[in-house]
Amino acid sequence: MSIVKKQKIDWCGNVMNEIDIASEKILLEFSDSENITKSVNRIREVLLDKVKEIECFNSSNEMKKYAYFVAVDNILIDSSFGGYETIDNLLGNLVILNQDYSHLFKNLQHKMDLRNPENLSIMEDYIQSEILEHLMRTKNENNIIIDLSKPSENIIESIEFICRTIENNDCVSALVNLNKIFMLTVDVGHTSTITDEFFSIFNVLRKLIIYPNNLTVIKKENFSNLKNLTHLIIDKCKYHFNKSQDDILTIEKNAFVGLRNLKTLILEKNGIKEIHKEMFNDLENLVTLSFAENCIRIVEKDTFMNLKNLQNLNLSENMIEKLENGCLNGLDKLVAIKLKDQLNYQMIIETNVFDSCPNLECLNIYGCSIDNLNELLFKHAVNMKVLAICGQDLDHNSNFIYQFTNLKSIVVKRFDSNHSLNSNCFNQLNTIVLDFYTFQKFVKKNFNIKALNIIVSIVDIFDPELFDNFENLEYFKLCESSEAYYKKDLDFSSHSIEFLMDELKFEI
Repeated sequence: MSIVKKQKIDWCGNVMNEIDIASEKILLEFSDSENITKSVNRIREVLLDKVKEIECFNSSNEMKKYAYFVAVDNILIDSSFGGYETIDNLLGNLVILNQDYSHLFKNLQHKMDLRNPENLSIMEDYIQSEILEHLMRTKNENNIIIDLSKPSENIIESIEFICRTIENNDCVSALVNLNKIFMLTVDVGHTSTITDEFFSIFNVLRKLIIYPNNLTVIKKENFSNLKNLTHLIIDKCKYHFNKSQDDILTIEKNAFVGLRNLKTLILEKNGIKEIHKEMFNDLENLVTLSFAENCIRIVEKDTFMNLKNLQNLNLSENMIEKLENGCLNGLDKLVAIKLKDQLNYQMIIETNVFDSCPNLECLNIYGCSIDNLNELLFKHAVNMKVLAICGQDLDHNSNFIYQFTNLKSIVVKRFDSNHSLNSNCFNQLNTIVLDFYTFQKFVKKNFNIKALNIIVSIVDIFDPELFDNFENLEYFKLCESSEAYYKKDLDFSSHSIEFLMDELKFEI
């Protein structure tokens, strides 16, 4: 008998021995239960028959199948839910694969949990164990036999793993159908750079999320293999990015070349200091772009010139000192821009910055100290529908406010009794969101609004006369202020105000 043939027989013999030992152990423990005895013997027979079938297959085929018995850990079964009598399978499962993964199963301690083995010392093992665990859990439902021997039939649409190296991680093609993986979340750990080969095996990806702990540069054509990608998110939020640290991500020219189908690009909390035109080459179909919570100081002329289909731009929580005239050139389809909560003392927006945005409808500038706000001119002010602003800016910047004659919604932060919503440009409002320090009446002048959201820091006396002039009010919400509570509660869900769903994209 050849050595190879003997190894195949020995492998199956060992697996059958494991099944027999596990069966006898359970039968001894539950010897007084006829139902459990019948169930265990039935499953035992199914498992042994399958192992014999694999043994026969291996003896006559060049391709080999590998069987692994995964015993049920009875400790994990809570007998309070009907007891052991209600458990369909007290014995375990047989996992069938087309390669030898015995090192992943060797120290298996709990059913369907492959991440505990002590010998997962290399990255390849970790990634494979993550995928195997997912497949086993997915296919385990009512299946005693978990056949993973055909990768084309192993479907995982979304994968998440940690990677400590920049090597091409083609350690999954023997396990899973790569043409069905549409979303990948990867923590690149302490890697400072990634190459265009890094994600090359995932060539049908639609969404890619990267947590770049120590990533310092996105190189030229970094994602050129991902032709079908529509969403790319690179976000250090998982690591609590600190702007005071020297933890900066540099984006080279043509970094996103090849991503012509990309619709959303999120580059938040990465310490980015500069953005430039060449950064956006090949992104003519981009719809949403966010550089929120970075360290950008100046936005220069023609920066976004290549983004002709961009509709949503988020530059919030940077350190922007200046928006130069022409910095929004090319953004003919821009609908919403968020500039809120800049961290510098003063920001200058040059007079005609917004002239190149004829379709701009939503502007968020609360939390910004804009030195020349009252001098800003909006060539297309008639199209503005939603404005988010600080209460004090209402009083001192009437020229700026009065331009927007067709406003439908206004979000006012830090609103108090000294501020007024009296101007004619507010007569068309359908929605008001007000942030009070304390709850109090505000001036009412024929507000024909349909929705009112009031956010208060301290609820003192609720005044029912507040609503006397709101004859058409269809939706009202009162909630207490805190940053986390804000975001959760700013939810205008009234079905009767359809326009509001699209217009109120601000998170307060």
